Amino acid sequence: MQTEFEANHSGGAPHINPSKSQPQRMARKRRPPPPNAFPSVVEKGLVRGSVAKALFQLYMETSHAFFPILDSTTDTYDLVSRESPWTLNACLYVACRAQGGSSPPSQLFIDLAEEAHGIARSSLFAITTKTRAVQAMAILSAFSMNAYLPASHAMAMGIEFNLHVPIKMLFSPSSRPAEEEDLALVAGARTWLSLITLHHASCRGSGRPTRPIDDESIQISHLPALTSHTLSNPFDIALAAQVGLVVLQDNALSNLGMFRKQMNEAPGGNVTSLFLGMVMRYCLDVKNAARECEVRLASHPSCPSILPLITQRHFKQAELELLLHGMRGRSLLEALTDSNVRELVLAARQVAQDCLQLILHQSGSLRDAGIRGILDKANHSTLLEAAFCALLVLKVSKVLPDGVDVQSTVGDVRILADILIKTAGAETFGKILWFARLFFSAFTGIIITVYNRFPRPTGPLQTSLLPIQPRAPLTQPMEMRTQAAPISPTWTLSTFLTSKD
Repeated sequence: MQTEFEANHSGGAPHINPSKSQPQRMARKRRPPPPNAFPSVVEKGLVRGSVAKALFQLYMETSHAFFPILDSTTDTYDLVSRESPWTLNACLYVACRAQGGSSPPSQLFIDLAEEAHGIARSSLFAITTKTRAVQAMAILSAFSMNAYLPASHAMAMGIEFNLHVPIKMLFSPSSRPAEEEDLALVAGARTWLSLITLHHASCRGSGRPTRPIDDESIQISHLPALTSHTLSNPFDIALAAQVGLVVLQDNALSNLGMFRKQMNEAPGGNVTSLFLGMVMRYCLDVKNAARECEVRLASHPSCPSILPLITQRHFKQAELELLLHGMRGRSLLEALTDSNVRELVLAARQVAQDCLQLILHQSGSLRDAGIRGILDKANHSTLLEAAFCALLVLKVSKVLPDGVDVQSTVGDVRILADILIKTAGAETFGKILWFARLFFSAFTGIIITVYNRFPRPTGPLQTSLLPIQPRAPLTQPMEMRTQAAPISPTWTLSTFLTSKD
């Protein structure tokens, strides 16, 4: 049975009757898309139409910026509800979840979650017949706490639906497609690039393979076909830059891994310096790509103010991962004696601080409600990376306190912890940051203000001063310790609490 994509964009050879001397080309008959398999939540009476429109508008104004798999100019409420009730349900579910925060779930949220997750479970044993279905599964994955399995399923749906074909057809079109088919090609290419970034984010730092597809499906030379298209938007420029960053990062980590094996076989100061130079060169490539993307976004007339901040955060996070890869297998205490390790550690802390400042700054740039007005609507990977950067700054500052404004750092961590505690799906991150801030202040001897937020994060604030005796100079306890846990490839959020470095 021919699917919607195959019926609209099939480029196969026409049927030729061998009995005739002159082959005749048969006209390709376009089949209508299959009907929707599930009714919308509005049709089922789970939510009123006005409430659904408000939630969809909230999603497109906030959460869409973190995962731009839809087009904010063409994907309106009426169009999405008519073409794919599942996609509409996924957007409403994400918006309702973000709107509720860390408060107990409402009945509307429970109904939307059951409907969206029920259709997702049904898609495991069904044939993918629409691009919208892949988009719905990807949206649910991006804003899920455990994103690996749903993201892998979304990628499998995209591969089954041949979504890697549209960007190739945009790059080398055999004929000029109609306007409707051209819009479908752009939407398919955008969805495919979003799947690549989603799968990479769900596998990053977990030891799982980050490239489930071959190199032919990710070609950097094909990306300008989408970014320069007349139907593209500024988010497509950022999305293409993020896919190029994924390829650059994978190649860098692969080459650094091979060089690390050679370095382990022939250890020495010269080899370590060469490895450090490779890491810094790859970081320089990331910075150059970031500047190029920034220039392209600045030249776009309709680029929103929030987009450059989100894009720069992606590049900062990739640079941080490269630096942490160079520190793999080493302890932070080696930074006290080894100049190469010290340079990597200080560079990683600076990048983490920059990334944290970008996250905090972008939180107040979209709405007047302040920082929480945008960060509590972000996808799960953004919240996780924000908490990770804060913990990294605190952990490194314990060992190397020079060059750090301790009061400002503690204040930033406090702001971020307050946001995460009130954000759906990030309450644990916020509590860990809250306790990490206390431990760091006790370690450095800072008098801080403690807020009574547990077990009710949204309750009234009660302040009380906590007198803390200053610790001995940092160099003495560091030199007394002879054994320390090495740095893992990707620190978990509980590293600060369990490690004693």
